[in-house]
Amino acid sequence: GAVSLRQAYECWKSGSDPIQYAKEHKEFARAFESFPKDADKIFPGWREKLGVHK
Repeated sequence: GAVSLRQAYECWKSGSDPIQYAKEHKEFARAFESFPKDADKIFPGWREKLGVHK
């Protein structure tokens, strides 16, 4: 919800790598899991990098 949205903004604002940022911000990482098809298109390999299995 609001926390993951704020974290997404902070990630973008800081120019951080979203995958690395997600490793340290669990709410943001859950957004990848909530929208897996979008994440697959935008960040191929995110599941392996974040340790998430189908």
